[in-house]
Amino acid sequence: MVDDKRKKTKWYITVLKILVVPIFVGLFVGFVVNYYKDDISVLLDDFLKTNKTDDKNNDSSSVDDEINKSETNSSNGNLSSEAPEPIQLYLLETWQDFGDLGICEGGPIKDNLDNEYITWFEPGGEIIYRLNGEYKTFTGTFTIRKEYNSSTYVTNLLIYGDDVLIDSKMITGGDEPINISVDISGVKYLKIQMPRGCNPLVWCNTENTKSAFLAEALLYK
Repeated sequence: MVDDKRKKTKWYITVLKILVVPIFVGLFVGFVVNYYKDDISVLLDDFLKTNKTDDKNNDSSSVDDEINKSETNSSNGNLSSEAPEPIQLYLLETWQDFGDLGICEGGPIKDNLDNEYITWFEPGGEIIYRLNGEYKTFTGTFTIRKEYNSSTYVTNLLIYGDDVLIDSKMITGGDEPINISVDISGVKYLKIQMPRGCNPLVWCNTENTKSAFLAEALLYK
């Protein structure tokens, strides 16, 4: 009987330990939580705010990355769509020419403002190039030779597209260089006429001078 009572007592004690310890721990935790609830609330708020900030930063970084990718792709696209380099007119094969309108290269040659050029056409006739409608713009600089800056010789420049006059310029000593930009879209044959300079006070054919020139004639597609 004594042994049985001792066994029951031990069993009760064990059960009490199993029940009391969790209850005690729960009460203790509840007390601590209740006592420090304000601090815990602040900590939780800070934790949640930090997570939200991190999420926003991650979203912002993702958006920035997408924007950067888009800008990079756009930039690459712009680079790939840039217009090709212009072509020097004199490099094309001459289709027809009359007189001795000269093509010169190597230079440099100076105009009356000391600008230097590497390629140029000297007056003396006309020259025709077959473009087959492949170009959109013709550019160049019509100017006076440095040594003829004080001359009275007049030089005319006439530009034709398919035998239609599309631009004309006149220059004489003391004039500033004339920049030329002509729309030649669809033009199949480009003709340039530039007779030798002459003095308007006398018969032009009596003069034999090259006081002006057309420099850096370029074609753009």
